Amino acid sequence: MKNFIIALCICMLAIPAGARNYAKYYKDTPVELKQVQEPSIPNRSVRLTDFGAKGDGLTLCTDAFREGIEALSAKGGGHLIVPAGVWLTGPIVMKSNIDLHLEERALVIFSPDKSLYEVSGNKGRYKALISGEKLHDISFTGKGIFDGNGKYWRPVKRGKMSDVEWKQYQKLGGYVTEKGDLWLPYDLKMVDNQTENAQKEEGLRNDLVRLQRSKNILFEGVTFQNAPRFHIHPIVCENVIIDHVLIRCEWNVQNGDAIDLANVRRGLVVNTIINAGDDGICLKGGTGATGVSQGPCEDILIQDCTVYHAHGGFVLGSDVSGGIHKIVCRNLTLSGTDVGLRFKSGLGHGGPTSQIYC
Repeated sequence: MKNFIIALCICMLAIPAGARNYAKYYKDTPVELKQVQEPSIPNRSVRLTDFGAKGDGLTLCTDAFREGIEALSAKGGGHLIVPAGVWLTGPIVMKSNIDLHLEERALVIFSPDKSLYEVSGNKGRYKALISGEKLHDISFTGKGIFDGNGKYWRPVKRGKMSDVEWKQYQKLGGYVTEKGDLWLPYDLKMVDNQTENAQKEEGLRNDLVRLQRSKNILFEGVTFQNAPRFHIHPIVCENVIIDHVLIRCEWNVQNGDAIDLANVRRGLVVNTIINAGDDGICLKGGTGATGVSQGPCEDILIQDCTVYHAHGGFVLGSDVSGGIHKIVCRNLTLSGTDVGLRFKSGLGHGGPTSQIYC
């Protein structure tokens, strides 16, 4: 009986492609959209604790995440199960055919120790807390939480802070501009500086999840919160599904976008709740010649979502150079956004848009 139960749990985790019936969302769309293809993850699983991780919120689990992902990848992929607990980690680098599955009451919190994070070629920023490039068939599932620990990364504006909040940030240390209008996470009491000045240090921060040139990606059931910058940011990706996800940060978080789909082909965002410091659900088409070469953002369906605070609930831009086409956005609840539908571009950022239905 025990072996039967274990086998049943593994089968439940490895839902085969097509079992979730995403086709039902594509009925009666005002423009014909190409449907997403969900990832296929092998029926194999290991637990983070198999690699020495401790969920005590104190032990650094970076190596355990890396070793778990590599062990599964060596066998063709599978599910890395993160059990209930508080798991402190540095950066996580994804591989193809991998599912990160967070069980209920699992909190993955990223270390504020910036020396753990490698600077990438992306405008000299750190690699994202969770990153991957040129991958296929990856997913983030379960009922747990990814927390980016963003207060150690982001600037905050005095005008957006109560006196109590402002004092709480100053207790961390930090650098306040001469005018007293901006706090920057530099000279912190518990975190060593990595650069020579506060502005450069702040410019290194990157996204919570940033996936590039990858396909067949699923975010399902998980909470993403407190990103250093954007929360979920696929770039030049295909078949991106975001379903029953919660994304949240404080209303006054600088650059705290929830979802940015940049030059994404075939995307589905459904049943998702957002409370963000910047834009909620944002579509981008890249900037200038690079954006044109990356191709358009197209065949995107956004449905049955709720956006509370955000600068814009549903947003196009400001990067549109590669184009944004064939977008259907319907049955959204926008309650507390600065602007419900927000369309923006700047010099060198503009581009063609067509067949956009809200």
